Amino acid sequence: MSEILVNKLTGTSTAGNITVTSEGGAATMQLQQGLAKVWANYELAGVHSFLDSFNTSSITDNASGKSTIGFSSALSSVNYASSGIGYKASDSNAYSTSVTVGDVKTTTSIKLYHMYTTAFYDMPDASFIVYGDLA
Repeated sequence: MSEILVNKLTGTSTAGNITVTSEGGAATMQLQQGLAKVWANYELAGVHSFLDSFNTSSITDNASGKSTIGFSSALSSVNYASSGIGYKASDSNAYSTSVTVGDVKTTTSIKLYHMYTTAFYDMPDASFIVYGDLA
């Protein structure tokens, strides 16, 4: 097996354009399009804080079950895709939780609403991810 060690990949026609061929060889995609641009695992119960994250600058407590995540590097538009999940479970029970985009979505932050059944709730463990283009 061969090994390639590099610190930087640069496209030949355009610096940020790296094309990857699919496993079957029939399709190609741009490498940077498939990478998560922002992600975080965080807690809202008690002090709002990141457990682990990438490209995040801040987490703001807006109210019970409502938070805003700031991005370290801006996205090119607000038309990015995002998804989230909240966790609330015990050894014998699983609970219905959701994380949805709130009323503010900008190129540098996203407001998230965290729900447990039908009420806003400060999740002890939640995650979200953003796919899109960096500015």
